[in-house]
Amino acid sequence: MSDFWMSDAYVGADADRAVGKITGRLKTGLKKLNAKSYSTVLKEFGIKLWVSGEISRSKESNGSADARIYATKKMVSFRIVMNHDIWEEGPAASKEFLQRAVLTGFQAVAEKAAKKKIPLDRDRLLKDVERVLRKL
Repeated sequence: MSDFWMSDAYVGADADRAVGKITGRLKTGLKKLNAKSYSTVLKEFGIKLWVSGEISRSKESNGSADARIYATKKMVSFRIVMNHDIWEEGPAASKEFLQRAVLTGFQAVAEKAAKKKIPLDRDRLLKDVERVLRKL
């Protein structure tokens, strides 16, 4: 069994209104993967999403970053930054951005696991994540 989670921070009510529903569907979809096992070592898969809004604007670039493996905690995580310029284009742009960023983040995690020789069923993980992303 795996534990998929996503924490999200909206730095302004405008950001939450713009992408809150999409990220809610993403969280629900990822939880459906909890019943599966992708690694004998890694059990927890996390995404940290930061969405800039009216309160604060990020100076970081849009996209996935900081894919990390915490082998002793049996956990992996990566961060996604979505700046206002993405969600201001509308729901379709937000959805497309999140689909790309989430897939890129999981690909980075899989690459790190391979380099560290940590067993991970990369193909099945990415296939299942893509299935979740198509339903956003």
